[in-house]
Amino acid sequence: MNLQGQKIAPKKPNSLVIIMHGYGANGDDLLSLAHQWAQTLPATHFFCPNAPTRLPPFGFQWFAIDNIITEDAMADGCASIAPQLSDYFTQYCQNLGVPLNKLVLCGFSQGCMLAHYCGYRMAGPIGGVLGYSGGAPGVGRLTDNQTAIHRQTPYILYHGADDSVVSPLLAQKSHAIYQNYGINGEFMLENGLAHGISADGVALGTQFLHKIFTKDSR
Repeated sequence: MNLQGQKIAPKKPNSLVIIMHGYGANGDDLLSLAHQWAQTLPATHFFCPNAPTRLPPFGFQWFAIDNIITEDAMADGCASIAPQLSDYFTQYCQNLGVPLNKLVLCGFSQGCMLAHYCGYRMAGPIGGVLGYSGGAPGVGRLTDNQTAIHRQTPYILYHGADDSVVSPLLAQKSHAIYQNYGINGEFMLENGLAHGISADGVALGTQFLHKIFTKDSR
């Protein structure tokens, strides 16, 4: 796998954020998010890749979806690509010389689902998972070994209360399952927000990244 996309690449990065777009979009869609975060994280490498499968006329998809899709189907879609993505992310870290615990996987909508699915199935613990307007389908499938490895990996699930594309109930349910595993994170529901990322969501992401990248290595 060799993903193409936009990058903000400092010469000597000490951390990495990979931002995955939603269904039918591309890496450019969330580049502005990377630019906002990079203002206060000058040593962080940001990568906004295009998903590997083109979706005509202009977009890409991480996995195919039907008009009516269940949570299990979304989990199966994540599972179909997660092993290749996880290997790719690990190699990307190695190429930059950035340890896994300074990697944050971020995503919006379908990209949020992949960030969560991959993040808690990597070979070692990563810095955190930051997801907007999605959820964590398949979180109930985590093995005891996976939860043991990633119990200290924090997450955010940020969702609009008025989202009609991906129900906020998915994120709420995902959060409850994480909590049952003993994996600590935050579920934030913003009133008046539809399927998108608000200024408050960006600010929360900034705080989350700073907290991870400034703490001592695990």
